[in-house]
Amino acid sequence: MYIHSFYRTYLFLILLLVSTFECAHENDKNLIRHYNILKDAKSFSYERVGFAGVPSRETLAFKYIFEHPYAKILFTRLIKEGNSEGKLYVLSGLYVYDHALYNKYIHAFSNLSYDVTSMQGCVKMKESLNRIIAVNDPKIARLHSNKETMEEWIKRAGKYYKTGYLVDFKGGGIPSALIAYIKTIKQKSRISD
Repeated sequence: MYIHSFYRTYLFLILLLVSTFECAHENDKNLIRHYNILKDAKSFSYERVGFAGVPSRETLAFKYIFEHPYAKILFTRLIKEGNSEGKLYVLSGLYVYDHALYNKYIHAFSNLSYDVTSMQGCVKMKESLNRIIAVNDPKIARLHSNKETMEEWIKRAGKYYKTGYLVDFKGGGIPSALIAYIKTIKQKSRISD
């Protein structure tokens, strides 16, 4: 009887161990998939896209990595490996996880004038990278820190909100908006190949 119980317990532990490794392996595959989507992003968007107003594949990949326990390490690596569109997502992650590195890249990218693909709603367009990074306009949202949200800025700068305002990376409006948006996405990101 004791031997039978021992084998059952042993078998249970083996099955538990195998299933744990299977879950870990599946999580590794998901991480690699989401990492590669950001690295090779086809466009950048910080809001819903398309006629149906859904999150883009890149936004779902950003959400997955942003919520990952090693997000800071992943974003630090992606800023060096990703294409221009992917780096815009990465900047949004660095805005929260490593603000000093974020500021370093904002400064470097503000001098680059080549085009990147962005998507706003149903409209896909080419925009100058330095225009997305830093807009020189009096109506630009300038958050006090990476802790301030766009909603807090709107309350603080109400007069601008009534007549409209612009957002960019330098002022923190774009990363703040993207991060607020991914927090509203309820679905777990499971992007298939």
